[in-house]
Amino acid sequence: MTLTGHVKHFYQKGYIEDDVKSVVGVLGIAEELEVDLLGSKPPDDADLVRAVLDSLGRDVMFSENKHNFQVIVEKGVVTLTGQVTYRFQKDRAFENVRYIKGVKAIINKISVKPLIKPSYVKEQITDNFVRSARLDAEDIKVEVDGAVVTLRGNVHSWFEHKEAELVANLIPGVSKVRNLIKLI
Repeated sequence: MTLTGHVKHFYQKGYIEDDVKSVVGVLGIAEELEVDLLGSKPPDDADLVRAVLDSLGRDVMFSENKHNFQVIVEKGVVTLTGQVTYRFQKDRAFENVRYIKGVKAIINKISVKPLIKPSYVKEQITDNFVRSARLDAEDIKVEVDGAVVTLRGNVHSWFEHKEAELVANLIPGVSKVRNLIKLI
């Protein structure tokens, strides 16, 4: 499935992708949507830098460590760098930025510095898979190498595929999830 066309805001791209992924039978998406402010004058890059830093600074999750981020903007493409303790904080920073008018794309290079042992991470992910009513946990294998989690196995829907990745990302100490689960 190829998605082409124009959207007014960056966040709309994500909504369209999510809608298409929910369609039974869609196994891959080529996303070629472009952000076009449709006649509005785009903010300059310096204004976008200020807007991104303001957005991160206003979020209570980052109020104590808002100076741990660096922001680079080039032609509306925002690059985030810095360090956080949990994967969900990295995702939250992305969410804060995706709604800012004028953002055309986001490159999230924020690193996650784990504080927990890999064996604990694997145990927590596996336990959460078993408890999840939305996953068939028997067919998913978890491997942990430092702060990187690799998921392997088979699921029956995009929803299960995404849910497994989401569950793994919520565990403290996970910096990256390699989702190699196959749709069958």
